[in-house]
Parts: sequence; structure tokens; C-alpha cells
Amino acid sequence: MECRARGQRSESRDQRAETEGKNGMLVLSRKLKESIVIDGKIVVKVLAVFGTIHDPQVKLGIEAPREMAVHREEIEEKARKTE
Repeated sequence: MECRARGQRSESRDQRAETEGKNGMLVLSRKLKESIVIDGKIVVKVLAVFGTIHDPQVKLGIEAPREMAVHREEIEEKARKTE
């Protein structure tokens, strides 16, 4: 019998979650105040969840090196179109 710390998920469940996205996108679930770390340099944290079931919104906090540009997708697309 495998012994795991409270809150740990089995590998197979984590592996399934990681492969659910399209085109190789990693899909993760996070609860309020939980984070993900990207390449040991970028931290994305769920700061708030609000709205309705039909219009949910999530407030994210992003910590990244100053030299790394971080933009909302629509701003990035607009910048590409003007180049």
C-alpha cells in the first residue's frame, strides 16, 4: 500500500490532468492562494476568484524577472498587429 502525504495526488491523476489540454497545453487546477512555478523564475498565484457561474473571473498575481515582458494576450496581439 502506497503512503502519501495529505493533499498529494496519485501520479496517474496528475499525468491525466497534464495531458487534457489541446496542442500540448499543460492544464492545471489551482485553488485560491495556490501557485504554479514556471522554469524556476516565474510564479503565477491565484489571488481571487469571483463573478458568477456564467461569468467567472480569476485574479492572478505574476512574479517574473523585470527583463521579462508580461502582457495580457489581447495587448500582445495588438502590439503584433502594429509592428
